[in-house]
Amino acid sequence: GTSVTINDGITLTVTGDALLKSPSNAGMPGTVVIPGTGALSVSGSSTIERYILTFPTGEPKVYKSHFYSSATAFPSVTDFSGFWVGEYDEPNIEWDYLNSSSSMSILKGYELINGGSAPSLLSFTGTFNTGDKSIDVTNFSDGDETYGWNLVGNPYPSTINIGTSTGGLTLSNVDGSVYVYDAEITDYITYNTLLSSEVLIAPMQAFFVHVSGNSTGSVGFSNSLRKTSATNFKGDGNILEMKKLSINIANDYYNTKTDIVFYGDATESFDSKYDGYKLFAPDWQRNDTVPEIYTIIGKSTLASINTYPIDTIDNITIDGVLYNIGIKNEISTTLTISLEIVENIPDNYDVFLIDNQEQKKVNLLESNYVFSAHNVDESRFQLQLYKNKTYVESISTLSDAIGDSVGVNNTLQFTYEILPVDATNKTVSWSVDSSTIASIDATTGLFSAIDEGIVEVTATANDGSGIVSTQTISVYSPTVFVSEIVASSETGVDSVAINSNLKMVAQVFPSNATNQTYTWSVDNTEIAFIDVVTGALSAKAEGIVEVTAISNENTSITDKILIKVYSPTVYVNTIIVESDNMADSVEINSTLQLLAQVLPENASNSTVAWSVDNSDIASINSTGLLTGKSLGNVIVTAAANDGSGIEGEFSIHIYNYTAIESSRVNDMVKFYPNPVTNQLVLETDLDNCNYKIYNNVGMVILTDKFSYNTVIDLSNIEIGIYYIEFSQNEIKQVEILIKE
Repeated sequence: GTSVTINDGITLTVTGDALLKSPSNAGMPGTVVIPGTGALSVSGSSTIERYILTFPTGEPKVYKSHFYSSATAFPSVTDFSGFWVGEYDEPNIEWDYLNSSSSMSILKGYELINGGSAPSLLSFTGTFNTGDKSIDVTNFSDGDETYGWNLVGNPYPSTINIGTSTGGLTLSNVDGSVYVYDAEITDYITYNTLLSSEVLIAPMQAFFVHVSGNSTGSVGFSNSLRKTSATNFKGDGNILEMKKLSINIANDYYNTKTDIVFYGDATESFDSKYDGYKLFAPDWQRNDTVPEIYTIIGKSTLASINTYPIDTIDNITIDGVLYNIGIKNEISTTLTISLEIVENIPDNYDVFLIDNQEQKKVNLLESNYVFSAHNVDESRFQLQLYKNKTYVESISTLSDAIGDSVGVNNTLQFTYEILPVDATNKTVSWSVDSSTIASIDATTGLFSAIDEGIVEVTATANDGSGIVSTQTISVYSPTVFVSEIVASSETGVDSVAINSNLKMVAQVFPSNATNQTYTWSVDNTEIAFIDVVTGALSAKAEGIVEVTAISNENTSITDKILIKVYSPTVYVNTIIVESDNMADSVEINSTLQLLAQVLPENASNSTVAWSVDNSDIASINSTGLLTGKSLGNVIVTAAANDGSGIEGEFSIHIYNYTAIESSRVNDMVKFYPNPVTNQLVLETDLDNCNYKIYNNVGMVILTDKFSYNTVIDLSNIEIGIYYIEFSQNEIKQVEILIKE
């Protein structure tokens, strides 16, 4: 339903009727929250609805009994047609059921049992309750915990928070715990109003309180408790100073729990402020399939909340402390005991469940305990809270440093002392806050200084207690004197070419000497020059120069090295090959002298190696004299001998006139142009002549007859050197023809 909040000093006026409507099934109705001095004025009638479930036949979950308190003034039994309405009679420890003439009052709680077969929607009309309210409660038997139970209820048409965050109920001679009936599990859930910041009670919800001792008391309510909430009831927000264990028992359908609490000024006996009784529902309100668990205070007091002094847990020894656990289970079934909540319990504690019947002991922090039972004996189970280790409380660190300082590249040994002396784990881990200034072995505490600066050394307890100890160390640089200097070139060579540079380097020993600088010099600046700082040596002329490295800390500490300055090799970059007579052909069995022009002219090695690409066509000796061997073309190569890889090439044609059986008559035929590209012109005074064109291996590739002046088309023959033969009868003329 919808909630309306009326703030201080505000009056909400409703012209007509006001209805706080309930949903059509189980759920919260609309609410009016007046947390202070606000007011509601309704000119018509004021009505609030509540939806009541019936008993579902055959279901293991029952909704038989519902606890109710009136949110309107002057409630009447006639509002509950079809219901049994019961009130709890504290002096006689029994339930009395009302008739039509019985009276009802606000602040008092009632049991409602739906006698019909279907859920019912109840409507209650009257002025909505507001302002401070109080009800008297009684206990007619001091010392008998079955007496003193009073059913009271939330008097407002809104949820109230009776936990510590709102100041809680005003309790006079009344225990701090309240008991809310949960119809779903048919059992009472216990909340302590002094140990929880939030305990929510729904509108029209009744709950039990217990009066302390043989006396009367009172329970007071105020508008400050009212709040907006859509919950039926809840306990949450345990106060921070509290330590708590919640032990849960469950079967396949239901689960309930009991709490062991450690807080403030509680005592080991039953505390009316902090403890809560185990309240069992009567048979008609209870489903016997619900398992119930509780602790036992002393010999016979059954508690759902059992609170001990806060220092109880702090003073638990290694032998532990035992708490008796009771279980009510009326049917034979499989049950599981587990830890539902472990709150603020130090992690050096274990929680054991002891089964005295089966002689078993299980750490509930590690696993649940499963067993089958029916009517469990109260002596069977105990809970043991066990301190498994003693934490470190303080660490004192020491080092062998003088004045908390150490030089670079030196070490310190750190040691430590642990309190208390019986701490379970006395080991520590070492660390530093700057790994560029120092390092430390995490286990041994051996400290190594790396660079100047201030570093903080920390020893951390390894037991999880979070205890640390720190010590500040100053790292300084001590003076380390030079003992030796060794000079060399950067590349390790001891020579350099004229007009080239060589980088000189030096090593100073020891390597951690404070002053690592040095100066360079040479004994002959005509041969080489050196940069006194960088060691860059510039070669000027051939010769031997002595290079010296001089320590700037102590000029008597030097080292000398001899460097040879030489003329650099000038490599060949071009070779031009030609014949001595400019010819590019030679006849078989004839020779042709080839020449190589090597550049640059000042090359250090100007010799070449001669070769041909086909030794079957021609050969060449080491002086470049080529001899023709057979028809064809060869490529002559002159390769530089200086390793530069430079080569020069020249193409030579080898020919053989005798292969054409030449009987030459000069100028029998004139022809042009030569070289020819396409058209070759033949001129002669003769007729009935022949021409033949031979390739360089003597094969005829073109022949025909001609007379006088003729033009031959040579566009289809390949570029190269050919022989052309002209003949008439026995007269022949042979010439070289070049096709471009």
